Amino acid sequence: MLTEYLKVDVNDEKSWEIIRAAQLLSESEVVAFPTETVYGVGAKVFDEAAVGKIFIAKNRRPDQSLLVHISQIEQVYGIAAEVTDDALLLMKSFWPGPLSIILPADSMVPLAVTGGKDTVGLRMPAHPVAKKLIDITGPLAATSANLSGRPSPLTAQHVKEDLDGHIAAIVDAGPTGLGIESTIIDISKKPYTLLRLGGIQNQEIEAVLNQTITNCLPDPAARKYQTSSKVIITSDWDDFLTKLEVFKDKSLGMVAYDQQTMDAESRLSRFQFKKRYILSLEQQHSNYFSILRDAEQNHIEIIIFTPLPDTVSFSLRDRINRSLYIAGQGE
Repeated sequence: MLTEYLKVDVNDEKSWEIIRAAQLLSESEVVAFPTETVYGVGAKVFDEAAVGKIFIAKNRRPDQSLLVHISQIEQVYGIAAEVTDDALLLMKSFWPGPLSIILPADSMVPLAVTGGKDTVGLRMPAHPVAKKLIDITGPLAATSANLSGRPSPLTAQHVKEDLDGHIAAIVDAGPTGLGIESTIIDISKKPYTLLRLGGIQNQEIEAVLNQTITNCLPDPAARKYQTSSKVIITSDWDDFLTKLEVFKDKSLGMVAYDQQTMDAESRLSRFQFKKRYILSLEQQHSNYFSILRDAEQNHIEIIIFTPLPDTVSFSLRDRINRSLYIAGQGE
């Protein structure tokens, strides 16, 4: 399959590239598109044949559900069997934005979308290209536009690296803004449960609902990213220097923070780094996935983090834990 590459101007609402992407979706094809979190890959939600192509392209297990992406709250009523007051409160508080809400599924939603469950996840992306595309096509069943297990894609190039030749088109609107997936909360029944940390913190949700959310996050070890570069974290500077000694004969990458890097220079002079990365605390989510992919491109064997500051979000800590190298596993 020849994948079309559609470079779009986010300020051009009549972009022919968006119209072309919508045409391909109407022809039962699968298209990658930008959101404010990461790039997604989707198909029209009620087109079962097209939805099936997402799983093939990503090498994704069929029991893993997809999220239905909408552009207007009214579209929820054709997807969810029940929309509670709490659901509407969350939608009005966080949509458009990086929150996915699990609700009872309408019987018309294909089982391929729900993963065989009786619930369905919905979200409204806060990206003008995604909104325009969904305005034209109607709701899209989508997930991150990467091979299953790979770091999430933040650019069209990341999508191309994983899915070129496997999907009909990639809509390129430049790098995503947030750079981490949406938070997922299941409010199909009580107690409400947090299924994934992402762009919205659980404390923000609890404040809106005025109730505690049960944490049901899966074990990071069971959802590890598949990367050729091994990620090592350190507890303090002594631990950092000790691990550098252990891996000094490997191709090394170092991840630090501006001031830490400057402070550490005198202690690092005896080590050779193929590349040094700055994980900006202002853009920590988007930087992380970019670092993982860049390290692979540069054939870096070991990525060692300086001690993580308290200002690193729980969402990012979760992604780092999913990347960790554990001696004896996968060797």
